Amino acid sequence: MYADYNFYRTEYGGTLIEDEALYRRFSFGADALIDKLTHCRLHNGWPVTHAVKMAACAVAEEFFKDSQSSELAAVQSGVKSENTDGYAVTYADAAAMEAARERRLCDAAGVYLPPCDPIRYAGCYGRGGGLC
Repeated sequence: MYADYNFYRTEYGGTLIEDEALYRRFSFGADALIDKLTHCRLHNGWPVTHAVKMAACAVAEEFFKDSQSSELAAVQSGVKSENTDGYAVTYADAAAMEAARERRLCDAAGVYLPPCDPIRYAGCYGRGGGLC
């Protein structure tokens, strides 16, 4: 876990997730997204910086918000538009909904780990720290 509950409450200032066990549940997903964005570099010697921890907290909160909204069927139904005169309902496709969710999660992480951050560089680094 990149950011524990104590960090979430004190350093990040999180108040949305009030239960530590619940925070742990969402932090696993957050860590997986951080690993995806950083190409698993944190498992290969890169330090877990303050920015990484803040990003993990932000993403955990987004996962929490998703779980809260999924309890409301109308929110998750994917209704894109509705016309009551002729009763026509248009649904967003699952791929578009998932892409929007992925964007929200990446945007939350990107506040603290922007795409220009070296840890998000998609290329490779040499042993001396330079580009190979």
